[in-house]
Amino acid sequence: MTKVTEEIEKQIRSLKEQGKSYELIGCLLKLSTLTARRHGNLEYKERRREESKKRRRKRMGNPEYRNWRNKRKRDYNRKNILHTTINGESKNIKVKKRPRPEECELCNRSQPRLSWHHWDDSNLGLGLWLCIPCHTGVEFLESSRAAKYSELKIKYSELVLD
Repeated sequence: MTKVTEEIEKQIRSLKEQGKSYELIGCLLKLSTLTARRHGNLEYKERRREESKKRRRKRMGNPEYRNWRNKRKRDYNRKNILHTTINGESKNIKVKKRPRPEECELCNRSQPRLSWHHWDDSNLGLGLWLCIPCHTGVEFLESSRAAKYSELKIKYSELVLD
C-alpha cells in the first residue's frame, strides 16, 4: 500500500469509530478513485476517456485551434515527409531533408511553394528544393519520355518539308 492509501484507511477507521457517516463517504470515494487508477478500473478509465473526447470535440469546434493544428501538421509534413513514387507505387516516407530555402535552387526565383526533388531511391535525403516548373522539367528530363523526344526530334528534323 502507498502512504496516501494508508492515511485514508486510518481516517476511515477513526470516522467509523466516531460514527461520522458523511466524512466516511468522502474518504471512501477518495480511496475508490485511487484504487481505480492503480488497478485499472474499466469504468473509471471509460469515464476519463469520454471526458477527454468531449474536451477534444470542444477544441476541434474552435476554428482558431483547427487552423493552428492544420498549419502545424502541414509544416511538419513539408519538412519531414516525402511523397514519392517508387517502382510505380505512391508512398509517403519520413525523410531527413535539408532546410527549405526561400528560392528555387535551380532558377533562383523566389517561390512560395517549393518541392523536394530526389534522384536516388536508396537515399531519399539527397535532393534539391525546386519550384514547380523546374521540378516538372527535371522530372521530364529524367524520364524515358525525354529520350524518346530526343529521338523523334532528330528523326523529324532530318526530314525536309516541301
